[in-house]
Amino acid sequence: RKGMQEAGAKDNEILMFSELLGSESVFLTANADTVYFIGIIDLSSGPMVIETPPQALGIFDDMWWRWIIDFGLPGPDRGEGGRFLLVPPNYDGALPDSGYHIGHSRTTRAFMLGRSFINENPGMDPAPTVELIKRTTKIYPYAQGGFGTPIATLLEGTVRPASPAELPETVFVEASGTAFNTIPPNDFGFYELLNELVQEQPAGSTEIELMGELAAIGIVKGEPFAPDERMRRVL
Repeated sequence: RKGMQEAGAKDNEILMFSELLGSESVFLTANADTVYFIGIIDLSSGPMVIETPPQALGIFDDMWWRWIIDFGLPGPDRGEGGRFLLVPPNYDGALPDSGYHIGHSRTTRAFMLGRSFINENPGMDPAPTVELIKRTTKIYPYAQGGFGTPIATLLEGTVRPASPAELPETVFVEASGTAFNTIPPNDFGFYELLNELVQEQPAGSTEIELMGELAAIGIVKGEPFAPDERMRRVL
C-alpha cells in the first residue's frame, strides 16, 4: 500500500501500467507482457462493489495477503467480467441475494491485483486492452436495498429500497515508467510496518498463533511498539 501511495494512487483508485511494467517499478514475480491494474479497496465504511473487466486474471487478497476471491478467468465470472462485493469484518447489514460475487475480508482494506493479456492484439499493442480495462472497471460503495435485493426482502421491512446511485468516475493513475517499491524492507523497518498493520486492523484480523509470535517481540494491538536496544539488535 505504501508503494502504491508513493506512486500516487489513493485507496479506491487503480494503479495502471498502460505501457507495461519496466524495471523502474519493483514487484515480486511481475512480468512485462501483460497489462497490470492494481488497487487498495477501503472497506472501513462498509461493503464496496468492484466491477471487473472481461478476460482478466485477478485476485482479491486481504492486507495479510490471504485470499478472498478470484476474479476473471479463474474466478466465478469465468472471464466474463462481473460485479464483486467485498464485505468488511463484523459487517451485520443486509447483503444482496443475487447479482454479485461476494467475498468476505477479515481486514478493513483489501488488495486488488489484476492483469489482462495483449497476445491477441495486433502487434501486441496494449492500447485495446487498456481501453477495455478503463471502460469496464468501476469501484463504488454498496447500497443496501439496491440491485440484487429481492422484493421479498424489501417487503420484510428490514431494508429500505435504495435509489439507483450515480456511480463515481473510476480514477486511474498511470504508473508506467514510475520508480517505486512494493517489496517490504528486510531491516528493522519490516517490523515497524508489521506494527502499523496490527494497529490499523481489527484484533481478530489474523490468526491467534501469529499474534502470539508478534507479541513475543513487542507488537501488540493497542500498545506502543518500543523494543529496547537488545531487541532491536535481535530483529
